[in-house]
Amino acid sequence: MYRLVMSEKFSFSEVAAMDLDTLLEANAALDIHIEQENKRNKKK
Repeated sequence: MYRLVMSEKFSFSEVAAMDLDTLLEANAALDIHIEQENKRNKKK
């Protein structure tokens, strides 16, 4: 839960209001986003 907030992509109130499925989906989306950023940074 705090991982999403600490990423500064979601506010605490947004994360607190999420149901479990939405929370899991947001975590997966954050993983994909971080992976894409890492790939982009390696190309530089």
